[in-house]
Amino acid sequence: MAIVKKISPLGEAPIGFVDPVINQLAALLTDCNHGVRVSGGYVKKGSLWNIGGTMFMADSDTAITGTRSAATTGVMFTVSGDTATVSYGTGALTWNGSYQGFYDTSGNFYYVGDVITGNLIVSTTSGHIKNESYTKICEYQVRHGGIYSILITMTEGVGGSPYYAKIYINDNPVGTEFIPTTTNSMTENLFIEDRDKISVYAKRSSVDSTWMLVSLCIMNGEEGQVT
Repeated sequence: MAIVKKISPLGEAPIGFVDPVINQLAALLTDCNHGVRVSGGYVKKGSLWNIGGTMFMADSDTAITGTRSAATTGVMFTVSGDTATVSYGTGALTWNGSYQGFYDTSGNFYYVGDVITGNLIVSTTSGHIKNESYTKICEYQVRHGGIYSILITMTEGVGGSPYYAKIYINDNPVGTEFIPTTTNSMTENLFIEDRDKISVYAKRSSVDSTWMLVSLCIMNGEEGQVT
């Protein structure tokens, strides 16, 4: 199962005109509520996509290949014949007004979500970090996907025991390792999918026990849930 082309009625002779019309209307009805389209590493079943002026529909939950990183700019759709494959892409994107979407220099369509910069949503925690391996210290679940600007603010470690922090998405490392010294904050722009959980993981470098404060700011225009 895959992301498949929906035949345009205008591409059929009159005798074959009815079925494509019915199929496209049925597809539009399926997607009219604009539910979750990309989540948990999948392009969701029933979602519709305008790729270069042609309608495609995911006929099943379709896995996105590759691994997300700080360089990911969105989900890349690569069309071959009547199907499209999806992967995490890192292309430089340009808005195409004719097709109302973002495309890279090779002509691949990118899904980048709907989030825009808005209010700061802050989750703060403090306490001892006793582990010398990365441990989750705070988490925030978003509702809608997009490019999020994520700010970590930490106090500097004392007693010769620096702290390290990194952003994780759904418990997988994505962000760049951050060591608070004279600069105690770091901002990263990351591609986030619907219902993703954005977390800060932290560790220390020695057995010294010191206090720390972590603030996770999610800069977007959507509400979510702090956990």
